[in-house]
Amino acid sequence: MPDLWMPGAARHSIGNTGAMDGGPARAVWHITSNSKDWTFANELGWFTGGGASVAPHLLWDPFTGEIAQFFPADSRALALQNAGDVRTNRTGRYCVQIEIVFTENETVNGKRYATVRDTPCNGLDKIMAWLRSLGITDTWPGGAPTGFARDTVAMDTWQTRGGHYGHNQIPGNSHVDPGPMPNLFTTGPTNQEDDMTPEQAKQLKELHDVLYPYAGWDYEGKGETSDAYAYLRGTSAAVKSLTAQVGALTATVGKLAAGGGLDAAEVQAAAEAGAKAALEQLGDALKEG
Repeated sequence: MPDLWMPGAARHSIGNTGAMDGGPARAVWHITSNSKDWTFANELGWFTGGGASVAPHLLWDPFTGEIAQFFPADSRALALQNAGDVRTNRTGRYCVQIEIVFTENETVNGKRYATVRDTPCNGLDKIMAWLRSLGITDTWPGGAPTGFARDTVAMDTWQTRGGHYGHNQIPGNSHVDPGPMPNLFTTGPTNQEDDMTPEQAKQLKELHDVLYPYAGWDYEGKGETSDAYAYLRGTSAAVKSLTAQVGALTATVGKLAAGGGLDAAEVQAAAEAGAKAALEQLGDALKEG
């Protein structure tokens, strides 16, 4: 059972919980977008007071890293408008809503920040780790937000696909936030033990070059060792799916995860054997069908 209260977040339960309607787990990102320079403390006072009727699950300050939580993950929050008969706040097993203490083009300590993507994003790794523990997948069904404008997804997408959404994408809503976001999926723990060595990063790139023709697994790392490792961890679902179909790759991928050496010829032979087996299984299934 995952933690319904995010580890490390200050708990400020406001009660008024409500059951979810079920379906794939998702997260929705908002910004507070105040015309005046409200701080985390101001927003906390608002959501635990007069603004409780529109409270999210989490309140996050990307500059200080402060995080507060108002509802447990298995309760609906109140930061979305319903879309007709669809209770958008209750869509999914979880619909974790995060309000970022941020306003477009705000100035902090004399520096101007146009978007959330430009902020230090302190604490984001902790939020992402918790969302992943709830089964929220590393994907934007409607694409990552690219600007402060409406980009509504189809109702069927909202109801049937889990992952991450911007407030600007939710059917039945009118807001344009959160604007451009950082790359959530290369966000991982900053523990030095989780970083890869340059040799391991090289091995990851070699593994991608061998597997891509068979699995369509794309590699978005830019050479930085921590980014490469975080991307591999973020695509673990895809890797697990691949190894389920091509069992011959399990030992090879396991060696990478354990930090062991990889032999390019060994990887290629395993991939080719696994792909051949998968094609044979598909052929048999087609014959039976």
